[in-house]
Amino acid sequence: MPMHRQPFEKGRLIILFSVVFPEANFLPKHKLKELEHYLPAKREAEQPESMDDDLYIYADLEDCDPARVRRSQYHYMEEDDYPSAGGVQCQTS
Repeated sequence: MPMHRQPFEKGRLIILFSVVFPEANFLPKHKLKELEHYLPAKREAEQPESMDDDLYIYADLEDCDPARVRRSQYHYMEEDDYPSAGGVQCQTS
């Protein structure tokens, strides 16, 4: 979500869902079978063949301060690093 008066700063959009699950055995067995008929077929959970440690990269997460990142990027681009395109020459007669 864009922040107020700062269109390029993005905030976090948090959506809170409140889900109420039915109690166990809320329908008789024959009604459950009928309900399953109308729902999509159950899928089996996919299990990976192996859980090798080399498939994962372990890292520590750090908080990001967007203002500090922007300042460091600004100071990173020095004027001397890039050649100037040249300015308009003043004509004298």
